[in-house]
Amino acid sequence: MGLLACRIGGELGGWDVRADYRDGRVDGRLGGGIFGKDLRLDVADGTVSGRLGGSFAGKDIQLTYDQAAIDGRIGGIVAGADINLTCDGSTVTGRVGGEIIGFTVDLNWQAERITGRLGGAVVGFDVDGTAAEFPPLLAAAILAAAYWQYLDEHRSNSGGNNN
Repeated sequence: MGLLACRIGGELGGWDVRADYRDGRVDGRLGGGIFGKDLRLDVADGTVSGRLGGSFAGKDIQLTYDQAAIDGRIGGIVAGADINLTCDGSTVTGRVGGEIIGFTVDLNWQAERITGRLGGAVVGFDVDGTAAEFPPLLAAAILAAAYWQYLDEHRSNSGGNNN
């Protein structure tokens, strides 16, 4: 069984990410017990499919993967983002979203420890945690989806003009 347990962001602004991976199934929680989302994914035959959040206010996740890359989409055609990540040894890099509205992914593994950054050097979240017996590309896609959901919720709740 694999375990992903990380913090994205700091103590005041960020989310805990916890997911268990067993028998082709990922079950987890992004965020806290009250302000957070459940995660349910099925992993089989080069595909990852499932849901982040509930059936009403959640987002579909549809990805394809191999040993070197994981690509796909979180959310729908209008309110969603592409995920494109590649793995080179102990590093996973890539992008979520487009060139203008999106963020970079830069994560590193040493044994079971995962560190890195989601977003840019100024606006973004640090990542720190463990990924024990968890495929790196799958773990990186989950962390990227968590950050994307965090940004989406905070844009929606900012009270400002979101045009």
